[in-house]
Amino acid sequence: MSVFSIFSEKGNQKAKKKLTAQEYYLRLARAATAFKYGLILLLVVFVAYCVTFKSDEITLDNFKYIGKVIDVNSQITPSNGDVLYFDADDTNRFGLVRGDLAVANSNGVSVYMLSGSRLLKSNFKFDCPVVLQSEKNVFVYDLGGTELKIFSSYANVDTQSYSYPILGAAVNEKGTFAVISSERGYRSALFVYDEHFRPVYRQFFGEIYLTATDINEDGTELITAAVKGVNGENTTVVNCFYVNEEQPLYELTVAGEFPWKVSYGADGGFSLLTDKALRIYNADKECLCTVSFEGKTVSDCKLSDEFAILSFSPSSLSGSKELAVYSTENGQELYRAVYPKGLKNFEVLGDKVYALSASELSVFSPKEADEGFKKEVDEVYSSVLPVNEGYALVLSGGSAEVVYTTNSVEDT
Repeated sequence: MSVFSIFSEKGNQKAKKKLTAQEYYLRLARAATAFKYGLILLLVVFVAYCVTFKSDEITLDNFKYIGKVIDVNSQITPSNGDVLYFDADDTNRFGLVRGDLAVANSNGVSVYMLSGSRLLKSNFKFDCPVVLQSEKNVFVYDLGGTELKIFSSYANVDTQSYSYPILGAAVNEKGTFAVISSERGYRSALFVYDEHFRPVYRQFFGEIYLTATDINEDGTELITAAVKGVNGENTTVVNCFYVNEEQPLYELTVAGEFPWKVSYGADGGFSLLTDKALRIYNADKECLCTVSFEGKTVSDCKLSDEFAILSFSPSSLSGSKELAVYSTENGQELYRAVYPKGLKNFEVLGDKVYALSASELSVFSPKEADEGFKKEVDEVYSSVLPVNEGYALVLSGGSAEVVYTTNSVEDT
């Protein structure tokens, strides 16, 4: 027997000792109690962190949205051909808020799930409602009025009021937004807010009239288009600003033209639409292309990160429309087509263009050679609103129909 054998024998005896049922369940109860109080402590720490650092995110609206997300019925993808009905109004304007349809008109805003359930109805009076959207909210302002309202699916989450009429606005996906108005003693004023609706920047202009603006993806930079008189003619002035600096990063002018739209494009460049031409610039402010409107009338224009899209009405009285798509990366013309029966509306989502003609919806990628997707729709529909890559809505004054926009999705 070794010197330390006595210790090894005692250890073996302890290991061989079996727990009684009472002792076993007592240990289990103690472990469960410790686990329970550990979870409670973790929950208290989590709640304290949220209240301290994320208090602005804790809203009744967020809890309502969580309820919507866990509602199984609300997550069912609508079927091809489903029709949603709402109050008909000639002033109806449309947007999307977290996949729900927002309908704004001169009497207020309503938000509908695509299943048909109405989530929100807010009554107010706007003479000329304009709808913009971010990833989380829909923005409705009264063009020529003095109010801008922001809505989620369930509530009016913010309202901004101004002393002078609103002449334009812009919002990025993140929710940063800018509003063009004026202030006493100035010709124009620009107000910029972050995604929490807090003012972060403002700029006053004494010599130029702002007509359009846009915000980059992260909300740190904005671009403006304005007009001023020089020797008796209009001159377009484009400025770019950091939201924490008063002096512009750069300024360029185009003589003899009136600015309509400006938008950030690919790789830090931008697109500028005036009453005479479309110009696409790269990040070095070099003009990549100029599309003149001479002999044609511009019916509509959409400027996105990837594309500058124009629809023209020819000088003839045929009723046809011409659609042209240009790359914001290099200014190259990617697509051109004539719609003999007219073009009611077009939109862009990602790298796809959605064009609604007299009785047909076509979806195509200007970067690809194939014809894309086409489907006949009722002539009552006057506009299209892409929801995601799988389906879009075609809309009339009082209804919206779901249209699957990929051939890989079977009709249901």
